[in-house]
This record gives sequence, structure tokens and C-alpha cells, in this order.
Amino acid sequence: MRYLHLGSLRTALYNYLLAKATSGQFLLRLEDTDQSRLVADAERRLYDDLRWAGLTWDEGPDVGGPYGPYKQSERLSLYDEHSERLVEEGKAYRCFCPPDELAAHKLAHKDHNSPPPPNPCIHISADESAERAAKGERHCVVFRASPEPTEIQDLVYGSFKRKLPENDFILRKTDGFPTYHFANVVDDHAMKITHVIRGAEWLVSTPKHVELYKALQWEPPAFAHVGLLVDPKRQKLSKRALGADLSSYRQGNIIPAALLNFAALLGWSPGAVEDEVLTLEDMIQKFRLRFTKGDVMVKLPGKLPHFDFAHKRYLLERDPPNVPLLRQYLVTDLERGIDEYVSQQQSGDHQTTGKDGGPQMTARSAAAYSTETKKIVDLDFFLDILRLNAAKLKRSQPTAEIPAHFRHLIWEIPEPYLVRSLHRRRLLDTVLGTKAAAKGDTSDHPLAARGYALISRALELAGQWLQKIPQEAWTESEIYVPLSAGTELRTLLAAQLEQPEDSPETTSKKIEIASSEIMRWALVASDSAPPNKLVMELLGREESLKRISTAARVARKAAEDPGWQPEGFDWVEAEAPAQARGQGKRD
Repeated sequence: MRYLHLGSLRTALYNYLLAKATSGQFLLRLEDTDQSRLVADAERRLYDDLRWAGLTWDEGPDVGGPYGPYKQSERLSLYDEHSERLVEEGKAYRCFCPPDELAAHKLAHKDHNSPPPPNPCIHISADESAERAAKGERHCVVFRASPEPTEIQDLVYGSFKRKLPENDFILRKTDGFPTYHFANVVDDHAMKITHVIRGAEWLVSTPKHVELYKALQWEPPAFAHVGLLVDPKRQKLSKRALGADLSSYRQGNIIPAALLNFAALLGWSPGAVEDEVLTLEDMIQKFRLRFTKGDVMVKLPGKLPHFDFAHKRYLLERDPPNVPLLRQYLVTDLERGIDEYVSQQQSGDHQTTGKDGGPQMTARSAAAYSTETKKIVDLDFFLDILRLNAAKLKRSQPTAEIPAHFRHLIWEIPEPYLVRSLHRRRLLDTVLGTKAAAKGDTSDHPLAARGYALISRALELAGQWLQKIPQEAWTESEIYVPLSAGTELRTLLAAQLEQPEDSPETTSKKIEIASSEIMRWALVASDSAPPNKLVMELLGREESLKRISTAARVARKAAEDPGWQPEGFDWVEAEAPAQARGQGKRD
């Protein structure tokens, strides 16, 4: 018994889905008959990994059930009973050859295209065999294979038959333990298993199993063999490969639902679906035995980051929230990110710090976060930040990462950073309706003073509109109206942006984009951020108005002196904001 890896998790998942989709039972059975391959903590790790993944079992070693025990090493008497029965019926025989001789005999004919010579002990009479066994002579029990190849039916591969008949094979080893083949057949029958889903590497062994079912006069279950997971070089995916061991996913804070989603689609089709993002319940509802034939190439991490993003976003949107999962997979990362960012800023290597040498949290952030314990104490506020974060982040980014525009939802914007972002972004392009502004420093642009003055006045007008909204009405819907419909603000921007050939719709769109870009700079000092109305609702009335006022003052000073910098501001060492990605979207 070894640790769970990506391939074995996928197999367990398929069996789980089939059991739940058909109102059956999902059984966990420990196959520990190969004592030489046991790993000390594998059993505990198996339980932990399956529970972590959400694949809980109805019957098993630790929960019991009507067909226990569920550990093969505790079922030896059952295997002995059936192996002796096969010996008595002449369908198996005892072999007294030393194990090394049997191994050499098998190896000598491994690559031959004809069956090996019969086992030397096959000719021992039943009486002699029984007598030698009764005296305690070590022996194994060998099955008499059929002289003709056995054809089997597989739900994925259809009819399968080997070219040559099976060689006689061992059922019970000299140490008293059964082989995998024999134990599985006995247990599957005893536990009333109806379907066996396993890796395609076991397809060639299935004729052996079917022969055993026939010899024991039992009905075999339905078999479905799923494609082998291989790497880009078409080699079997190593259990030790990076990302193959489940521990690497757990340590990487991958949400279990994402890993199950990823694993399920490695060779299984859910049918016609609009989105490949599937919860465990979705997979149960859609599960049919639709598997791809042949090997399944896995290029890690593949779509796993996409699924991780999607399932963490889904976790954020659940109502009511699953607080334990939120804390484990999102909040803990955010707390770590906050602590690391504060430590980074306090190191003195950056010029985005507050007066005390560290970044200054907004009033709402400070009330929701304990600097002593470095823990979030008001989950709702920071979950709102994460929800905005998830809506804006690229799918390949960690959901709890703190990019520049989201830092400023938590911390105040240092004035040097605000100045830097005013000069470094393409804001002037949008405000002036030109393409003259350079990608880099625009402080010496001939129209810079005009653009900065326009920005300052636009913010003053927006601030006046927003001042009219009382605290109790500071919501997304109320904030939206003045920003889009302020007559004086629209007139100001139209005078600069409207061209003779523009339609009213074109002019209106330019105004919407310009006002949104101006407000985005004032609120988060970034080109990329969620809609301004959502940012202002999250920041609150007081912080939003303060930022708009500060930004208006900074833009006014820049208009008076485009090369102006705050006292003590180091232009080279200041942290550069994200570069523009084109024009902003309408809020």
C-alpha cells in the first residue's frame, strides 16, 4: 500500500461517482497483502487524503460495514477457504518449489512467444500434496489456467483476448498471503461489487480474474478500464513526478474541488456542457461510463490553475458562506499576504510607506484586521475585497494575491505613489482625447498641464456630487448616478473630447471612459481595478471622498508644475504602478 497520487485519486473518484450516481455504496478496502511494499504511514495518509478530497466512504476499515473486515490482511481465512476449495476441485494445486526457483522459471520464459513448460509440481498427486502440506512444508497455491485464451468484455475497450492462454498463476504465496489477483476476486464477490473501474494497465490481467470467477462459479462484475496517465513523453506518469503526489497539491493550497474537477476530465467526458468547471455534485449528476480509449497525456499543471481559480471564486459566491473552507483556502493566504507586504514595506526598500515606516491601513481595514495577532477579525469586509479581487484577477493568478490596485483597498495610497501613477499611466490620452502621451513619463508633455488641470477640476466636480449622498445611502446604485449624469462634469469633459465627426453616442462613450479612468486613478492609483462604484462602496463614504480630494489636490499641483514631486520623493526608487492595458471599461 502506497501513498495516494493523481492516478489513484482519479480511479477512486470514478468509482465514487458511479456509486453515488446509481444510489450505491462507495467502499474503501485496504489491499495490504504485499507486505514487502507497505509504507508505515500510508494507511493514515490514505484516509487523510481521501477525506481532504471529499471522497468519503460508506464502508471501510475505520467505519465498518456489513462485509468487513475491510483490510485484506485480516481476511486470510477467507482466502484460505477458497484456495483450498479450488485445490480440492482440481482447479488449483500446491507448489513446493522454493520462490527463487519459481521466479527463475518464470523469467526464463518471459519473452518467449510460447507457453512455458508446466510447473514441476503439477504432477504431484493430490494425496502426496495434502500429506506434505499437512506436515508443514512451505508451499504456494497455483491456479490451473485454461488451455485456451479467455475472452473478456470491457465497458471501455469492448472485447479483449490475449493471443496466448494464461500461464498457471499463484493464488496464495508461501507467506500465507494471497496475490492481488486472487484477493480482489474473492473480495469483490464477497462484498457484492457490481462494477470495477481501474487503470488500463490491469486490462491484460482481467482474463485471469474472469477465469477465477468461472472456476469459483461466481458472476463477474462489469469491468471498465480507464486510460493510463502519461507525461508529454508518453511515459507513465511517475508517482514521484512533480505534482503527481497529492501532498504537493495540499501544500500548494489547491482547493480539493479543483483537483477533483481536473482529475475527472483526464479521460472522462461529462457530455455536452457549457462549462468544464464542475462541482462534485455536478459530476455525480452527469456521470456515465464515457471514457476515452488509450493513454491520457497529462501536462502539469494544465488546466488546474483555471479550475482552482473557478472553484475558489465559487466558494466566495456561496450563500451561506462555508467559513471553514474560506479561511483555509483564501483567508489564510490573504493574512499571509498582508503580513508579507507590511514586512516588505517596513524594510525601507520602497517609498510607498506611511509616516511610521509601514503602510497605513484604511479605517475599515484597520478595524477588520488585528496587527497584534496578524489575523482578520471582520471576515465580511475582507471577503468583499476577495470577491472584487476574484472578479478582476486573471485565471492563472492566485485568488488571494494582493496586486497593486487591491492593496489600495486595504491600505491608504501614499502620495508619492499617487504622483507616480499620474505621470506614468496613459491617463492623459483618455482625458485629452489624443494619442500624444508617451507610455512612460508624461510630466514634460506639452499638454500635461492642461490635462492635469482637467483631471483636478473633474475630481472637484465629482466630489461635489458625491458629497450630496448621505452615509446611509452610500451604496452602489446611488453612487452610480452622479458619476454618469453630473451635468457640469459631462460638459467639462465634452468640451475637451468631442470632435466634429463624433455622434452623440461616441461622445457619450468618451465621457464615460474618461470619467471612469479619472476616478480609478483617484481611488486606487491604477489602470486596472473593479468598477469604481464597487470600490467606493467598499472603501466607504469618508475614505472615498478623502481620496478624491487628495487626488484633486495632487493633479492641481501637477498642473501648476508638471515636474512637481512631493518632498523627499525619490523618483527612481518609487514603486512603479502597473502599466496601462488600454482604455478602461465603463462603470
